Amino acid sequence: MKPRIIFLGTGASAPSRNRWTSSILLELHDCNMLLDAGEGAQIRLNEVGFDVSKLDAIFITHLHGDHVFGLPPLLQSIDMRVNSMKMFKELTIGGPKGVQELVKLALGNIENKHDKLSIRLHVYGDVKHLVTVKESLVVALPLKHGSVRSWGIYVKSPVGRNSRFVRIFYGADGILEDYSLKFLKLNGVDVLIYESTYSEHEAIDAERTGHATSMYVAKLGRELGVEVVLMTHISQRYGMHAPHLEEARRVFRKVFVVNDLDVYPLHLLLKRAALSSSRHILLP
Repeated sequence: MKPRIIFLGTGASAPSRNRWTSSILLELHDCNMLLDAGEGAQIRLNEVGFDVSKLDAIFITHLHGDHVFGLPPLLQSIDMRVNSMKMFKELTIGGPKGVQELVKLALGNIENKHDKLSIRLHVYGDVKHLVTVKESLVVALPLKHGSVRSWGIYVKSPVGRNSRFVRIFYGADGILEDYSLKFLKLNGVDVLIYESTYSEHEAIDAERTGHATSMYVAKLGRELGVEVVLMTHISQRYGMHAPHLEEARRVFRKVFVVNDLDVYPLHLLLKRAALSSSRHILLP
């Protein structure tokens, strides 16, 4: 199957009938990653026909419930699945301080477990945090999100066997810190997935709550020279009629407001010539 992005949940704060909370599946050439695990993440994975035993990594941006309440039940399901299949599975989990408590809640003391599931746990602890998942590189970059430390997830992953690499950045929740913006400019971004909780009309609410607006995200996409912008984490106040798209396309044309269960194949989003030919990560 060709690499693709599946949006399992695209809403902010709490799930609604139209939008569940944040969770994104990256089916890449060499691995499968979950970015955030909002409430009901494993239900959505089942709906799209994804076998949880094939998940290689889970990266959590921050510990607000709409990004993490689905993690403990998902981990229990993965544990049961790999043990029933009598297969050995290594699962990478990355998250801010406190994520280890959620893992322990689901699996107990992981250091003393003697089953088929092995956890590689990474707790983000500095300005940037680098993790490898098979042939993919993942960097956690700090965001400004009020009093809660939040992290954006930068993924650089091979595309087929042609020595090209796709660069995906997922920003949730908040505004880029200066270092993170410098990092993205230096390394480049092909696909920008970013929380767009509010439209520009609610910019005051966005600033008060530490969230981004549609205009901020569109301008960021233009500044970074990305191929495509995918806006997610939409406030439930808008239902299915968010004004974000009209606002954003005033400054950046190739932008989409995503919905639950939307599937974006990477080969349809990207130009091969625009992809990076270097596997390396550069630091500002």
